[in-house]
Amino acid sequence: MRVGRDRGVLPDRRGTGRWLTVRCPRHRRCSPPCCAPRSPLLCGRSASRDRGRSSNCPDPASWALLGFQKSAYNTAGHVEFTVNVTAAGKTSWAQARERLPHLPARPNPNVVYGSAAWHSRIGSLLPTAQDTWWTIAPTTDPSRTARSVMATITSYALPVIREQLLS
Repeated sequence: MRVGRDRGVLPDRRGTGRWLTVRCPRHRRCSPPCCAPRSPLLCGRSASRDRGRSSNCPDPASWALLGFQKSAYNTAGHVEFTVNVTAAGKTSWAQARERLPHLPARPNPNVVYGSAAWHSRIGSLLPTAQDTWWTIAPTTDPSRTARSVMATITSYALPVIREQLLS
């Protein structure tokens, strides 16, 4: 499936539990790890993807992570998803791992780690501060959904990630 010039991954609306890759303008056909929400939008450098459910911008000092979380109530004809946002300094994460050895080498954006990493659902970053979920259904225009997700990430998640990493 290709969706215009949008970049990223969307849940497969057929309910297969897989994620559809959205077309990347650099490649005719994308395959992992090429198409997570990509670098010009997120950080100006290449982004990497973890099994289609999260992406991060490579940085030697910190992690800026986006996690795509599917609803537990998805069906073959109706898929909902939201975006989780996590930011963590690598030094502070390493110190947290020394105190709490069960922590993974890299934070998962779909897990809350308390004070070890800043975490938020994207909906709480919006002016309405309401949990926000996008829907993919047979009648949904996937390119419109992709544009909405990317606009929300660009307008609300990225500024807060930058703020968290600078503080």
